[in-house]
This record gives sequence, structure tokens and C-alpha cells, in this order.
Amino acid sequence: MAETLYCANHPGRETLLRCNKCGKPICPECSVRHPVGLRCRECAQLRRLPIYEVAPRHYVLGLAAGLAAATLAGLAFTLVRGIVFGFFLLLLAGPAAGGFVAQAMNRATGYRKGTGLALMAAVVIALGYLVGAGLFVLVIGFLEFGTLVIPSTQIFADPLALLYLLLAAGSAAALLRR
Repeated sequence: MAETLYCANHPGRETLLRCNKCGKPICPECSVRHPVGLRCRECAQLRRLPIYEVAPRHYVLGLAAGLAAATLAGLAFTLVRGIVFGFFLLLLAGPAAGGFVAQAMNRATGYRKGTGLALMAAVVIALGYLVGAGLFVLVIGFLEFGTLVIPSTQIFADPLALLYLLLAAGSAAALLRR
């Protein structure tokens, strides 16, 4: 007849399970699925990967690098928007800007990933666009290229700019969240 086992963490519970590493009796509640079977919590060593451990200094570094990159991308988008009316070119500009900002933030944070950094990238892209377009408006006053004249207020109320921001924020967040 088999010996009655009791869970090491819950002495009142009968169990038939044992940790496949140390052999300690565990109940289904205390077991952790592992690639090689069920283990106790101590043997499974549950911890986050270092790439997903983001410290406050990483947020500060990511914010600085992301804002600088997003400002450059926003300024470039404002220039391209004034010169080129190509809708498809603008569709490519958003994801490219998002990738540029994500890469800058990756390098500054030591290639850390996480939801917080992804959300910060989305906010930084919006702020960078406003700063870049604002700098352009302050320096130029209004855009005039050939026969095309775009008043400076249109830069901030442009549906294509909203599309650019959505595409850039989405691609940066996707790259930083993986």
C-alpha cells in the first residue's frame, strides 16, 4: 500500500504529486508548470528576465533619448508634409519614425522592454511632434513651397499628422513591448 503524502506547504492536504527536482510533496495549488514537469516554487525559481526589469533611471534615459529622437522625427515629418503630398509616403513616415524613436530608447535603456516604456514612447512621440512642428513654426512662421502655402495653424490640426502620430506610436510601442 502506498504511503500517504501531505503537501509540504499545506500539511492538511493529501497529495500524490512530488516536485520532479527535489522530490518534495506538493499539492496542485503549490505546483508550478515547468518545461520538464511540475516543480515546487523554490525549484522553479520564478523571476522576471533582466531585460524586463526597468529601473527609474531607465525611464529617465529613455525619456531623454526618446524626446530627442521624436523631436527630430516630428521636424522631419513637418518638412516632408509641407513638401510632399504623397499619402503613401506619409504612411511610411509614421512607422519609420516610431522605429527611430524605439531604437533611440532601446539604446539609451540598455535594450530594456516593458509596458511602461511602450506607453512612454507613445507620449514622447506626441510631444516630439509638437515640439518639432512648433520649432518649425517659430523659425519659418509659415510654410511656403512653390505655389503651396500651408498656414502654421494647419500643422497642429492636420488629419495626416494624426495618422502619422497613431502609426508612429503604435510601431514604437510594439517594438518596446516585445
